Amino acid sequence: MQSPVGKQSRGELVIKLGVAAVILTLAYEAYGSFSHFLPQPGAQVLRQGNVTVRRQPLTVSERYLEGADWQQTLRAGTAYTHWSFICKSDFDLQESAAKSKEGVYYFVIRGVTVNLELPVTIWLPFGIAARLREHEDGHRQICAKIYANADKIAAECATSLIGQEILARGPSPSEAREAAVREARSRLSRAYAKQTEDLSVELSDFYDKITNHGTNDVTASSGVEQALARGHL
Repeated sequence: MQSPVGKQSRGELVIKLGVAAVILTLAYEAYGSFSHFLPQPGAQVLRQGNVTVRRQPLTVSERYLEGADWQQTLRAGTAYTHWSFICKSDFDLQESAAKSKEGVYYFVIRGVTVNLELPVTIWLPFGIAARLREHEDGHRQICAKIYANADKIAAECATSLIGQEILARGPSPSEAREAAVREARSRLSRAYAKQTEDLSVELSDFYDKITNHGTNDVTASSGVEQALARGHL
């Protein structure tokens, strides 16, 4: 028979292991929340005054549609391409102490750090024809052309925010600051998306229209060229 002391020691060990697991999980999540602001291999860095923009390399992956993906296939056709112009940002805010009062706080944007990403996933059915594969790659080419200038776009959008004042409400200055950061991020994201994500959707829709989704006589290369010309790219 095992002694009560032995049982207690084993129980304590289980608790300690559980606590360690929680700590490691929290540390991993914390690292993930700010790691995108750290220098990454291959990232292009653009500094403009109090604005720093890091443009990560475009990433492309191909995936094949299986039976479980039938709902996606019905919505998007037999092949489709998904992309996202990601803009992650952090802000240096200075509180306007003279104007702030309890519950209502004013902050001025002094600096901005931006991290840009563009993951592209091309979804294809098994046995896809080469022509349709080329068509889907045309969407990638359109996105890549826009993304090539994305760091300058983001820098311009962020620079326009420097000096702007944000009114934020909260029970404490720290909570109001968090609300101000959310508002600043929203302003930047909207401005950036208008010149990247929204433009990519517009040009890709035009590309699909003039090529009839890769099924008419307009080649993918010609379609991409016409779409880019439409966007003055």
